[in-house]
Amino acid sequence: MSALIYLSTFFLSIVCLYLYEHIKGKGIYIYLRHFFSIIGIMLPCFLAAFRDASVGTDTIFYQQFYIYATEQNSFWSYHKLIDNELAYDCLIYFCANYLKSYHSFLFLSQSLVIVPIYLFALKMKHQLHGNITVTMVMFVYYMLFYNMTLNNMRQGISASFLILAFGYWDEKYRIKAIMIGLIATLFHLSAVIGVLLIVAASFLLQYRNNGARKSMSLILLLGFFITIMMLPQIAWFTYTNHLIPYSIYHYTERYILGEGRVNMSVGKITMLIMRIGLLLLPLILHEKIADYKVYRKTEMQIIVGTTIFASFFIIYQNILAYRVTIFQDYFFMIFFPQALSNRNYMRKDAKKAFLIAYLLVYWWFYYMYEGWNGTYPFVFAVS
Repeated sequence: MSALIYLSTFFLSIVCLYLYEHIKGKGIYIYLRHFFSIIGIMLPCFLAAFRDASVGTDTIFYQQFYIYATEQNSFWSYHKLIDNELAYDCLIYFCANYLKSYHSFLFLSQSLVIVPIYLFALKMKHQLHGNITVTMVMFVYYMLFYNMTLNNMRQGISASFLILAFGYWDEKYRIKAIMIGLIATLFHLSAVIGVLLIVAASFLLQYRNNGARKSMSLILLLGFFITIMMLPQIAWFTYTNHLIPYSIYHYTERYILGEGRVNMSVGKITMLIMRIGLLLLPLILHEKIADYKVYRKTEMQIIVGTTIFASFFIIYQNILAYRVTIFQDYFFMIFFPQALSNRNYMRKDAKKAFLIAYLLVYWWFYYMYEGWNGTYPFVFAVS
């Protein structure tokens, strides 16, 4: 039943977005297109809004934050008590004291994830001259990230704003990109790490010689692996020398080196293999690259993210590394649509069907079978 609830919502949203992209004409048709786009975006937000606090392992904590917000006399007293990032505390306090609805808080949280992704999809569709579709970008988001953002709400918002900032930066709108990037950090400080990793991956693209780029890529990826191996020592050294605040040190110790550890099992190893498959399958199956520049940018970001994720898993048996790599993983939302575009490098319908099926199986295995992020089973809120 839970899978049916999720997939039905995804399907209806995708249909609405498909109609938005394919309805042509002027006059009433323009209003009809916008109507379908709004409905397509809002449907998954409403599903998120009316979920029970048990859906998502972190949701119960945000519900408690909401209750605290109703008990404080001012925003600053609440912010001092909770001490989360400023923008998210503002969102909770506003919903608790002005909208007076916990469901409005969940709705706006999910909207702040989906709307930037939708705007990013429109921007990339224009930049690639229609080579990808908004429908496919959103489909990849639903398969890979929707359930995760029901749990990691702050970081989901942060990653959405950061990838939108990347879209503006790539189009040379530097001031807009910086402003949106700052908004991302106000929702989750880990956006700073995301920026550094994006810059590191982008740095490699300056090498036009393939041999030099491959050599530098290997050096960078090896550097990431060694850094991750020495992460406990690095975290302790930087904290004791007052180079990082306690919150970052605590985050490293608790989540990356502590709570994220799992017992190695067939299921967990399968999760790692399927995660690597997200990168390898489009690379193996592609035939021709139409927009090489954009392809290289997305490919490099995903290679960096996959390397970091696999390194944490292998060294520490840790599956919470996605909290670090989410900013790179979001590039899958334009990596897969490029592979599935009729006008790009994947022309055989059988290959397209295989990749779509793989995404569906990935979603089911991660979120329904393994219970990733605690979004299974889905339970509607009683009140």
